[in-house]
Amino acid sequence: MARTTFTGPVKSLNGFEGVFSSTSVELQSNNANSITIDAPNGLAASYSLVFPPNDGSANEVLTTDGSGVTTWTNKNANLALVSSTAAAVGAIANAINTTGKYTGKMVVDYTTGIIYTAVGATAGSAWAPSDASGLVTPA
Repeated sequence: MARTTFTGPVKSLNGFEGVFSSTSVELQSNNANSITIDAPNGLAASYSLVFPPNDGSANEVLTTDGSGVTTWTNKNANLALVSSTAAAVGAIANAINTTGKYTGKMVVDYTTGIIYTAVGATAGSAWAPSDASGLVTPA
């Protein structure tokens, strides 16, 4: 697909206007406000993002659901570092798997120092150990 580089106003079918250049886009809302997005060099693949309707609050970071929908999240919300053991991580009925588990949650095995990171949010979702010894799937 051929690409054309241009600079100037563009109006979409839904009424939004944008100003495009070779590496960035400015999206103007239906009022005087806008968002500017710059693409990094060397992207491995194309993707789309849907942004929240505001610029967030203090101490919030932009997070994604993995499908391109972004929301503002308290930057400390995903920093729960819990002490546990490998046996607890591997037990599906253990509270570490049944209560408050989310993708990215980190658990430290206090006997070995290995950090386990949840790769999913369900009780049966695996944990990835920091020593790369292989996923631990609760059973």
